Order: sequence, then C-alpha cells, then structure tokens
Amino acid sequence: MGKIWGKFSNTQRVIMIGIIILLVVVIILRANVSRLRGPYCRFEDAINAGNVKVAVDSYKKLGGAANKKDRVNAEKMGSKYARIEISNYISGEESYEKVSEEISMLQESVLKNDSQVAEYVDKMEYWHNAEEMFRLGKEAKEAGLYEEAIDYFEQVPKDYVAYDEAQVAIEESEELIEARAKQIIEQAMATINIKEDLHTYMDAIKILDDYMAEYPEDNFIAARREQFMDEYYNIQLKNVTAMAESGDTESALKLAKELQSLNPERKEAQDYVKQLQDQISETQN
Repeated sequence: MGKIWGKFSNTQRVIMIGIIILLVVVIILRANVSRLRGPYCRFEDAINAGNVKVAVDSYKKLGGAANKKDRVNAEKMGSKYARIEISNYISGEESYEKVSEEISMLQESVLKNDSQVAEYVDKMEYWHNAEEMFRLGKEAKEAGLYEEAIDYFEQVPKDYVAYDEAQVAIEESEELIEARAKQIIEQAMATINIKEDLHTYMDAIKILDDYMAEYPEDNFIAARREQFMDEYYNIQLKNVTAMAESGDTESALKLAKELQSLNPERKEAQDYVKQLQDQISETQN
C-alpha cells in the first residue's frame, strides 16, 4: 500500500484525502438527514401513494420537539388527502367502505384535532345515509314491500343525486299498492251476494282481514273493510227490525247483540238490545 501511495505526488495525495473526507462527510450527513427526516419522507411517500396505514405508522414516529414542523406538515397533507377522498366518494369515484376506513385511521392520530375534516366526515355520513335509504327503498320495492319502500324513499334528501328517482319510485309504489288493493277488493266483492247469501259479507271481510294482516298499513283496504262492515251492519239491522215487528223478539235480540259486539261504537244495535230486553221483561211480567 505504501509503494502505491508513494507513486502519487503530494498534490494528488491532498486531493485524494480531500475526496475521502468529503465522502465521509456526505455519508454522515445522509445518515443524519435520514434519521431526522426519515419518518416524514415515508409519510409523504405513503400518503401520496394512498397507503394510509404506512402513513399513520410513519406519523407516529414523528415524536419529539425536533419533529414538530414535520408533524404540522404531515397533518396538513393528511387533511388534504382526507378531504379529497371524501369528495371522491361523494362524486362516486371511491367506495364508502374504503374512504370511511381511511378517515377512521387518520383521525386516530394525524387528524385528531382537525375540525375541517370533521365537517367533511359529517357530510360523508349524511351522503352515505341518503345512499342507504335509496338502496333500501329499491330493495323493498323489488321485494314487493311497497309501504316499506315508500318509507325509505321519503327519507332521501332533496340534495341527493337520486332524489328525483326516489320521488318517481314513491309514485310507482303508491300505484302498485293501489293496484294490489283493487285486486283484493275485486276478490272480496266477488264473494258477496246480498239477496241470496248474507254471510258472504263476512267471507269478504275475512279476505280483507287476511290481506291487512300482511299489509297493516294499507289504509285503502282498511277503509274498504269499514265500508263492508257498515253495509253488513245496516242490512242486519233491518233484519233485526223485521224480526221484532214479526214478533220474533228472541231472534231479534240475539242478532242485535251480535251487531253490538261487531261494532260497539255504533248505537243502533245497543238501542235495539235495550228496547228488546225491555219488551221481553214486560211480556214475562
């Protein structure tokens, strides 16, 4: 080694020593920069690549007063990334599940005190709820659960992108409910023959009762059932009168009591029961 070194002039030796010293200095400086700036650089690379987990892990290593500036810069980058991702979800470019998971990880550390991102998160959840109401409404409508579908569609806010579609779906569901109810009423009406067989009224009412057990919120059918009940009640009330006038008081009283039980809110049968009971008591006395 000495022989080789002796072949160089003093000037060359000085230059070579300077180069070696410079390389050592560069290596030392790079090591220090890597040590001080390493976590921030990894955070920056990760957040730009959309790797939130690595970014969060790198941020957690930015402890101590020396890294305060890096933490602030990392928080700004994380905040910008979160707001962009939420906007992407609202525009339909990203899924709720992906963005929600990312924001949740960032809020645990990087964005813990970021009120601006918190407002964006509220907007994201608002949008997601609208999205869910619309989705559930469509599923209910496709399953034939039209009343349930209407409840969901009515919760879709006006500023949601599919609001107009939800309103159309409400109108369609209402039409389908009406068509379904009309079909049941036609079936019930087909069982009624007032002149020949009065008990078919109760058969018709049973058809409507069975329908209402499955669709209790169908007010259209409920109103039609009440109409059938009133018609039946009125016809039987005339029969009570006819029986009483013919002298068949016992049969008239029995039928009046049945009508009283059938519709306690109507007073006609109650009045007949009292009147007929008084007549029977007078007769017995």
